[in-house]
Amino acid sequence: MQAVANPIALELADEVKKAVTPNEFVNDALNRRNELEQLKDYMKRREQRAAQAEKQKLAEEMLITAFQNAVPFQAIEAMRQSARITEARLAELKNQAQMP
Repeated sequence: MQAVANPIALELADEVKKAVTPNEFVNDALNRRNELEQLKDYMKRREQRAAQAEKQKLAEEMLITAFQNAVPFQAIEAMRQSARITEARLAELKNQAQMP
């Protein structure tokens, strides 16, 4: 392969390099930005799930305490519904409350 000796061709090649390199850089930067946004969304969802799990745990602990303190069933049912706890899970919590 022969080396290009034409000064215009060399100058043109340099201009092409200058034009191509920034585009690759921009594409890489955009890809990284997209990845960072996806990571940020994942972390946000993870925090939300953790907060929801903690809220659910606290609601269940409150129901166990309510069973142990003979709170009227209407109040327990209202707590169950507001915490979106199933009747089957409520029965499990009632059994836990009765264990020493």
